[in-house]
Amino acid sequence: MSLYSVNLPCHYGLCLLQALTTSYSAIYGLYHGFVGVPHFKSICRLLGYQGIAVVIEELLKIVQALVNTSALIIESLNNFEK
Repeated sequence: MSLYSVNLPCHYGLCLLQALTTSYSAIYGLYHGFVGVPHFKSICRLLGYQGIAVVIEELLKIVQALVNTSALIIESLNNFEK
C-alpha cells in the first residue's frame, strides 16, 4: 500500500494520521520480534554481574518448576493408562 493511495477525505488532518500510521507499520514490521545481541549487551551492562546471577537463578527456578510440573503430568497420564 502506497502512502499516496489513501483515499480518505482530509478532515482535521486524518489523512496525515493515516499516512503516518501506514508508514510506521511498514517500518516497524521489519523489526517486529527482534531481540538480538545489542539488546543483551545493554541488559548485561545495566544489571552487572550480581544482577545477571540473580536473573539466571530465577530463570532456573522457573525451568525447574516447569520440568517438575511436566513430570507430574506425564506420571499421572502413565498411571491413568494402566
